[in-house]
Amino acid sequence: MTRASKAIALLSVMGLGSQGDATDLLFSQMSYRLDGVSTRLTEYGRCRVDYAGTNGPLFFNLSVGGQWRIRNAPLLDYGPTSSVDLAFDLGTVRGSLVTGLNFGWSVTSSPGTMPGSTLTAPVTRATVVEHSGVQGEPLKTDVAPAPEPSSGDAANEWEAKHDGFPNQEAKEGECVPTAVSNSLKFLKKSKPGSFNPTDDEISRQTFRIVTGYHYPVAANANWAELVERHINQKHWPIKQTEIGSYREILEAVKRGADVIVQGTGHVVAVQGITYLGADEYALDLAEDTNQEDDQPPKPGETNRIVINGDGKVIEGGGEWTDNYVERGYIKEVVPEPATMVALGIGLIALAAKRRRASP
Repeated sequence: MTRASKAIALLSVMGLGSQGDATDLLFSQMSYRLDGVSTRLTEYGRCRVDYAGTNGPLFFNLSVGGQWRIRNAPLLDYGPTSSVDLAFDLGTVRGSLVTGLNFGWSVTSSPGTMPGSTLTAPVTRATVVEHSGVQGEPLKTDVAPAPEPSSGDAANEWEAKHDGFPNQEAKEGECVPTAVSNSLKFLKKSKPGSFNPTDDEISRQTFRIVTGYHYPVAANANWAELVERHINQKHWPIKQTEIGSYREILEAVKRGADVIVQGTGHVVAVQGITYLGADEYALDLAEDTNQEDDQPPKPGETNRIVINGDGKVIEGGGEWTDNYVERGYIKEVVPEPATMVALGIGLIALAAKRRRASP
């Protein structure tokens, strides 16, 4: 367990806010290479928070240079150790190298206030490398300016998450087959008695073929229809439906279903979601943010974005800000017809027995 995990686990048990030293969190100044177009040394910072699982909600706050940059971000429990990447505004001009910052942080069991910026930390450099994963939908490469810090205080009114969610490495532009494979691997793991495909049947390689991905050609624009057709041909007990509202994402995850969302040219699976109030949702995404390094994300690692009721990404980092979550697809295991018939017969027999027992 890392020092950050130990520190935050202790804080969560005590229910106290605290300020740690510079080694408790990892800060990076973000650059982006999207579809081969580079935007270097942006004003986006990334705070990677490693933390231990708890039984209740935790709230993370960060101040930088006396400004409240991350306000009561919920930390969901993904297991013994978890990691979430939170984007924030460094408060600098794009192109300026940031090597250190003054900051303060706290983790509390209820929404907290701004911590003082009394600590110092080094800032490393990190690059998000992604390629369009959907034919005809190039990534938005003109990285939007970092938004102003939110003026409201988030509180997790309702949350849902998947523990132990797969997060495989994605090759260049391979987000679609990777997201679909992650989704089905999760359903196999969570519903072992109902959905038992072989590992090869739900591999990235299989869904490269199903969705038409072959580097450097991205998946077909109708990838969701192709996946649904493949599921039906395999006679898997999987139902796929397109979401009609963002509230449906939360409800689906809460009942154990998987959700895949699509922005412009990019497709990812949702590992957790929190309703923040005011029709805003925090989505924790299982995605590989460097498609060229041949390294899978570590277990429990997620990338956080926040969307409003229109699906616009209002917090989350350069490649997502001013983008939209345009579509979403729910996958869930449903009882097979034989199971439904048996259930129906059982209910009829139970009703008949009750009628006979009635005076």
